[in-house]
Amino acid sequence: MTAAKWGVTALLAALVSWIVAKIKLRKEKKGNEDKALQERFEQLVAKDKMFETALRTMLRQDIINAYDKYIQKGWAKVYVKDNVQEMYECYHALGGNGTITHLVEEFMKLPTQPKE
Repeated sequence: MTAAKWGVTALLAALVSWIVAKIKLRKEKKGNEDKALQERFEQLVAKDKMFETALRTMLRQDIINAYDKYIQKGWAKVYVKDNVQEMYECYHALGGNGTITHLVEEFMKLPTQPKE
């Protein structure tokens, strides 16, 4: 009878140890998953910032190109001015500012038809 009690006690102790080990392993795994998710999130944020910067740079260049072209012509059609205004609004929303604001203001002063 005593041997059976010791056997049951040993079996229960082994079972408890196994359960505790499983819980620890699960916590470690969850911690690793959380860390991996955090790293992936940080990578996505960095990539998003890179795309934002690239888009802002491309919009800036397109505004400069339109400015250079139409300032030389001395006029710009209404739809071209609308397009430049939309590009500027996006550029500004992405954090762009500075020289481009002045260029757009000057661009918008252009007449919409050539002088005859």
